[in-house]
Amino acid sequence: MANQDAVKILKEELDVLMKDFPKEISIDFDGKNNLTMTLLLEATGIINNQSGQVTNMQDNNACFEGWVLAIRAANENLNIKLCVSGLDKELRSLSKSMDQDDDFAEKTTIVENEKWIDKLVLGKLSMNELTDCLFHKLFWNISDKNRCHFGRFLYRVLRFSEQYAKVKGSGWFELDADLECLCKCFDRYLKNNLFLNNIPRCEPKRISSIAEYDDKSKISKEYFVEQQMSDGKLKLYVNDAECIGRQFPVSLFEGFVSKGTRIFSGGFLDLWSLNSVDGDELTIYELKTKNQMVGALTEIFFYANFMYDLCVKKIFDISSPTDKNYRNYDYIYLFAKRNVTKVTKKVKGIILFDDTNIHPLLAMSNIIEIMNKNRTKSKLYYVKPVKYNLSAGCIVK
Repeated sequence: MANQDAVKILKEELDVLMKDFPKEISIDFDGKNNLTMTLLLEATGIINNQSGQVTNMQDNNACFEGWVLAIRAANENLNIKLCVSGLDKELRSLSKSMDQDDDFAEKTTIVENEKWIDKLVLGKLSMNELTDCLFHKLFWNISDKNRCHFGRFLYRVLRFSEQYAKVKGSGWFELDADLECLCKCFDRYLKNNLFLNNIPRCEPKRISSIAEYDDKSKISKEYFVEQQMSDGKLKLYVNDAECIGRQFPVSLFEGFVSKGTRIFSGGFLDLWSLNSVDGDELTIYELKTKNQMVGALTEIFFYANFMYDLCVKKIFDISSPTDKNYRNYDYIYLFAKRNVTKVTKKVKGIILFDDTNIHPLLAMSNIIEIMNKNRTKSKLYYVKPVKYNLSAGCIVK
């Protein structure tokens, strides 16, 4: 469906303000309760965009979580399906270019038909073992930078589907067959292998005053506000915090940490605070400064889920700290290692926005309620976006 028609439907039928809705995303709406959202292949990161760059997850045409949540918030009767255009063709193309060793070639044959995952099993491999073997080969056949963005995309789709998909009469989200099959492979990949986070190697660069930057410099206003808050102003909002930190690395590596084992692109969550006085809760903050974007929902979803898997579910192994404890890493490490008996460890996500700038879709009254119906039994949850004063660098109470 043309984007013009999609905007018309979303504005007139669903009453959603979609002035920023990207032309790269197409939508089919059956006029009843079913809506299908289709992303371009470049939104997954597996290929570059027209400018030759990898599309970031928070970009308008890639932040599917933000658009899906906003549409669902506008009409809570909708069932939403996510698709990626051309994904099966790209994976078949990758499979043809793989360097297949003799043993691998003897055991597997990819059947060229409508579904890339269809295979013939030769020898003693089960279908699941064959799928895992092929997936690993395919995944690591993608170029390094694209693989890391694609890995993060699959992780986001997997967690979003787990938490909101239709299951036994509940849920409202679903994946098309290709995405669902691919996510099942990625899920087993995460469960059957060792994955580690990276630890900070230095402290974030400090700025002595707000006058040190201008609009063209690499140091943004957002960076300065982060520093102000981590230096103590955030504690005015969370006065029971055991510790506050900023710029925590959120990449992921298979087996051990090295350039060649990375499966998530590099990135840092803006701010975090830890409270273990009345409970055991890690709060993740996504800070936006004069930057209205639906992608803030995607970012807080990814960062909160990453830390939830690292520190609460322990699906990822947390790397041991070094003698040099940069960015208060040891607090996160101890939080992840604690086995709590009386209380349940939790992760909370909050978007921080400056005095005048929040995207209107993020301000929808029920969008956080929808995010919190996520099957984690309140162990991973979000609160409504919180305003801060830009000039003072502190949260407005």
